[in-house]
Amino acid sequence: MNNDKTKSAVLIVMMLVLAGVVYWQFTKGAGDVSLAPPPASGEGSSAAPVQPQSQLREVEVDLDRLVEDIQEVGFEYIPGGRNPMTPLVGRVYFASRAAAELGEGVTMEAYELLSIAQRMELTGILWSAQDPVAVIDNVVVRPGHQFPGVNIRVHQIQPGSVTLEVEDSLIELTLEER
Repeated sequence: MNNDKTKSAVLIVMMLVLAGVVYWQFTKGAGDVSLAPPPASGEGSSAAPVQPQSQLREVEVDLDRLVEDIQEVGFEYIPGGRNPMTPLVGRVYFASRAAAELGEGVTMEAYELLSIAQRMELTGILWSAQDPVAVIDNVVVRPGHQFPGVNIRVHQIQPGSVTLEVEDSLIELTLEER
């Protein structure tokens, strides 16, 4: 019990000291800080304040030459191309790509199947020429595997990718290193 009282007393004293330091810093201590060197004492010293020296230097820049050195870069704008707000890395699904792969007269069912195939996650490939195996959405698959409930079939397994067949389209899933 005596030990708990001692700890409490020490804690209270430390908090009071901390409160005093914070009060002093915000009220009285802030005005005393000066970055200027102390004035020189003795005869012959002037009373003018000392100006701090700047670390910046002035540099001459020839703006006309800078403008002449600007090179125009050719840019071909493709309407309906990549959205600049879409990340360049990671998994990205494009509705326009799905429609472009299926072509004109896309049915809603075909579009939904293509969208499902694009969202499938390839997590592993065990490749051999005789019997390649892949893991897609935590399911072990071989060429010819038909996913249940959807018209998506494993067309081909390569060392770094798996090609899925959706209707008349082929979708390639690539294995991403982590």
